[in-house]
Amino acid sequence: MHRLIYSGQQVKLPIQYRMLFRLTLLVIIILFYDQLWEFIAHGLHLLLELSHQLFEVVEEGLDILVEFLFDTGGHTTQIIVFYILLAIILYVAYKFLRNIPINICRCKDSFFLYWLNEKEEAIVFYEQQKAELANKWQTQPVNQKLKVIAAGFVVFSGVIVWLFFL
Repeated sequence: MHRLIYSGQQVKLPIQYRMLFRLTLLVIIILFYDQLWEFIAHGLHLLLELSHQLFEVVEEGLDILVEFLFDTGGHTTQIIVFYILLAIILYVAYKFLRNIPINICRCKDSFFLYWLNEKEEAIVFYEQQKAELANKWQTQPVNQKLKVIAAGFVVFSGVIVWLFFL
């Protein structure tokens, strides 16, 4: 019954599995909210530590390279390395800041297309489910229909009694 849908290079699961995944993710976020934030904080801390260690390795490598190539003292080497690192950081920041508007437009467009696709698939899925249920209801005998209506009435009455009289 359930088939994988191939869309270009991506394999898309049927909508029931995607909805189940989203519901599971929502439940995990609700139940493990504080642990999730701790995990994110530890991850960011680890990322900052690793980036600091990488910066120290690059700085030390540049110190050794500049000191070896130009035969300079400690203070002069640190000044040269500072300006080299400043130039690298400014270049990367320039390239990053220059691409922000383009990336924002791409993200907005891809999110909009994703939303439209999901909305269309959900509408088709629910229309199919509605048609199947209407067909199933039409094919049921009258006594089955009466049983379903009576069960619904009993449940509704029980909820009313529980809410207002208990």
